[in-house]
Amino acid sequence: MSARRALRTGGLWFDGVDDYVETGLVGYQGASPKNGWTIMCWVKIGSGGALYIGNRGEEGLGYYSLTLFIHRFTLFGVPAYNAQFGLDRDGVWRGVYFSKDLRDSWHHLAGVFRSELYSPSAPEKAMEVWVDGVRSTTPTPSQIGSGIPFDTWSREKYLINYHQAWATFGRGIVSEIRIYNRALTEDEIRAIYERGALIRDGLVLHLDFTEYEGNVAYDKSGCGNHATIYGARWVVKKPLRVLPKAR
Repeated sequence: MSARRALRTGGLWFDGVDDYVETGLVGYQGASPKNGWTIMCWVKIGSGGALYIGNRGEEGLGYYSLTLFIHRFTLFGVPAYNAQFGLDRDGVWRGVYFSKDLRDSWHHLAGVFRSELYSPSAPEKAMEVWVDGVRSTTPTPSQIGSGIPFDTWSREKYLINYHQAWATFGRGIVSEIRIYNRALTEDEIRAIYERGALIRDGLVLHLDFTEYEGNVAYDKSGCGNHATIYGARWVVKKPLRVLPKAR
């Protein structure tokens, strides 16, 4: 799906105060992302905007999560409004970022974990973050934690625009969320970005947000990981309209 196509489909508007979505996707299929992992979405944020997709859970649980996010302030040495992806846990961050201010336009993001490149001493080498079909493997300036084993992965539900441990909510429009239980190839990521290719191999969550009413977003992956909407508003585009809050 091109940026132009993103403007013609549905989405959800998050106010940055208390809106979020709880998906039915629990952890990494109840195990670890041994075959890799991919998180992707379309997003549009402005000043004060932010995005969070992950399943770390509350502070103190000690779980590892693969988190894709855009923060509204400098974090881990990365300027505000840059995309980051990495391994997230209490007192741990090992990840990569894409050096670009992403405000005020639609962007396609993807975070990819290539498990075959994982090492406890440098887990960030297994991470990639993609923006509009371009890959970055640039490590964030701050890398926190070392000797990280390939275990204790989170079994919490994936949340959209609520990072529980940081107690912060995302703000902006989000569309076309997909999560795969494998690392997509470069060609696959570009095919999804450029023409909206529907790649089903490994797809465990697909929310296109085209219901436009109610408080449920249905998972189109076939895995039944339907999502519950808390406060976020449906967006209908062409022309752009933000609908009343879901009830």
